[in-house]
Amino acid sequence: RITGYAVEEALGQTPALLKSGLTPPQTYHELWQTVASGRTWTGELMNRKKDGSLYWDHVSISPIKDDHDRITHFLGIQTDITERKHTEDKLRESENRVRAIVDTAAEGIVTIDQSGNIESFNPAAERIFGFTKNEVIGKKVDLLIPTYEYGELKNHVGGHWQVIGNGSSSDGQELFGRRKDGSTFPMELAVSEFHDGVGSFFAGIVRDITERIQMEVALKEERNFIDAVLATSAALIMVMDHHGKIVRFNHACESTMGYAFEEVKGMAYWDILLAPDAAVGGELEFADLLAGQFPYHQEEYWQTKHGVQRLISCNKTALLDDQGDVEFVVATGIDVTERRQAEQQARERQAELAHMDRLNLMGEMASSLAHELNQPLTAIYAYAQASLRMLHDGREKSEKFANAIEQTAKRAEQAGEIIRRIRRFVRKEGIRKTRTNLNALIEETLEFTHREIREKDITLELNLDRRLPLVSVDGVQIQQVLLNLIRNSIEALGEIEAPCITLSTQWVENTNVTVTVRDSGPGFDEQQIGRIYDAFHTTKENGMGMGLAISRSIIEAHNGRLWAEPQSGLGAIFHFSLPLKQD
Repeated sequence: RITGYAVEEALGQTPALLKSGLTPPQTYHELWQTVASGRTWTGELMNRKKDGSLYWDHVSISPIKDDHDRITHFLGIQTDITERKHTEDKLRESENRVRAIVDTAAEGIVTIDQSGNIESFNPAAERIFGFTKNEVIGKKVDLLIPTYEYGELKNHVGGHWQVIGNGSSSDGQELFGRRKDGSTFPMELAVSEFHDGVGSFFAGIVRDITERIQMEVALKEERNFIDAVLATSAALIMVMDHHGKIVRFNHACESTMGYAFEEVKGMAYWDILLAPDAAVGGELEFADLLAGQFPYHQEEYWQTKHGVQRLISCNKTALLDDQGDVEFVVATGIDVTERRQAEQQARERQAELAHMDRLNLMGEMASSLAHELNQPLTAIYAYAQASLRMLHDGREKSEKFANAIEQTAKRAEQAGEIIRRIRRFVRKEGIRKTRTNLNALIEETLEFTHREIREKDITLELNLDRRLPLVSVDGVQIQQVLLNLIRNSIEALGEIEAPCITLSTQWVENTNVTVTVRDSGPGFDEQQIGRIYDAFHTTKENGMGMGLAISRSIIEAHNGRLWAEPQSGLGAIFHFSLPLKQD
């Protein structure tokens, strides 16, 4: 049955009938040496059946002797062990695979018997604990665990390594391990029970979690820091997911908007914080953010729980996931309602002060303005008298009569223009910016001062850049600044010989336009320049001391700058610049 040969086929043949040629010759040599010496040989041979298939034989060959102790025969007993050999090969392969897995595993693997003695110790365990395998095999496992943790571990595994019942395993437990150098480290330990057919053993899977613990501590500190910032920040901070639903809402948001976080959590921010007529726009703006238009800044009205509108200066930006898609949107806002109201009030007060200054300027120029008006009014009176005489004499159809009436109308128009200019200058109104030609504004402003300039024999030089672009300004307020600077120069010239005032404009391309007022008066030094803008500081006998302070505030309100150059004894130079692009 084993070989496939019938008795008749085998009788008379030598055992070489079964040779496969795969058994080493040395094996046969040892076999014949052993049996020829009268001893029994036992071994394994790779043989071949009649059909040519191979099989493993476990063979025992013994010599048979006669009465004279001579070998007459050999008795061979064979057992087919092919299946057993296949099983052993598979088991060996399995053991090799297991050993390779254990040896290359990133986790430390330690096996322990029921007495707590270490049976195996893989390379990862050597790296983790610092011991070599030979240093721990056969030693108690408490070598690897601090005393205080070992007692806890025994409680965890049910006393002397038998927590786990038959074939079960313990969940991962976090405790401290001990390295060869005596230092301790946090580790995660999972224990499983297994049987080898003789007794029970325990396999411990060890992970060094030092780095993970450090990261968790760092993450916890960072989270605590972020929570503290969110809790204490005066800024309104709100986080939304990519659907616009609120996922974080800090304390400042709760205080300002009147909602608790739980009330707004999961709500689309435009549905809960924006007025109904602004919700659609808020949703569209959020879609723009998702499309990549961030960061985004604007001032928008948020509606409190009680329906009150609050003006929020809001910045929105996106947090992206690993794929570059928007995962969260962070909105950081500041409630500027009161600030904007205060700024409006400040603008109103500024306008009041500017109005007072213009009235004061007109008061200071009253005599000059009266003289300006007196000329056309005197002419009107003279032409009217002449017209009456010609009318009484019946010469109303003469050319002289028509000319007198025409001159009367012109002088009346001249007087009316002077009055309109004064009324326009002293009118009380807020800032109204229009596209303005500064050169033309300067020439119009000089109409207020030409009599004083003429009477004091002041030379007036105009160096106006005719390339100047239009600028967006409040013409009356800029005229007020010009008039302050020109009249300061007129008054500073006093008894100066060859008095001169120069007005010039310059276009600094793509940046701003600059206006300069220069005079040939006494000027001022470095010490004086520090006080000239102080409110109520004046060198004039009847001045309020507000002109330059108000002028500077007007220019700054136009996002420009007003400054002076100290030139003691060489005249005063004032400049102001206005940007081409303004808010």
